[in-house]
Amino acid sequence: MGVLVGLEGHRGWNVAVGLEYGVSRYDFHHLDRYMGQRDSLVQYVVTFNSQVVSSHTETVGTYGEVQQRVAAENRFSTWRVPVELGWHKGFGRFHAGMRAGLAAEVNRIRSGATLAMADGGARSVDATDHTTVLLGGTLAADLGYAITEQWGLWATPTIGSGLFPLSSTNDAPYALPRRFGLRLRLAYTLKPSH
Repeated sequence: MGVLVGLEGHRGWNVAVGLEYGVSRYDFHHLDRYMGQRDSLVQYVVTFNSQVVSSHTETVGTYGEVQQRVAAENRFSTWRVPVELGWHKGFGRFHAGMRAGLAAEVNRIRSGATLAMADGGARSVDATDHTTVLLGGTLAADLGYAITEQWGLWATPTIGSGLFPLSSTNDAPYALPRRFGLRLRLAYTLKPSH
């Protein structure tokens, strides 16, 4: 859900700023394979005719490949502030064009897991209740239909991707989202451009 407010010039160029909120859920499945250390306690007892002569305990570490299946349900909430530049051309009641923009995003992982690099290789880590602020980019095509002079319906196939993090809490692992979708928009023009 969101709202987008903008200005449009006579030659079809427009600039808009908005506020969006979204929630998402997806299943996370991964087979972790990494080198890990396993410690074992070994106790040595020396006896002579049922008498304990000496006793000591030693910790022995061995390295080996660890395989562990991880399954989680990742739940995200996202606040976005997009700034977009677009252009479109009218063909009677129909309009077609394109738009591109940048967006500041606040992504909060409410529950789930993600991959992180660690000693021995990549492995799954708990990512519950982490917040990341990032900058994302968007490319889209605009297809519209003018119902009246002020009202219009728009469908906007969109591809978006996180570009880089602006901040992350406690150096926690984060994900850069990649989104494919369709934005549906009901638009109202305050002052029609002629």
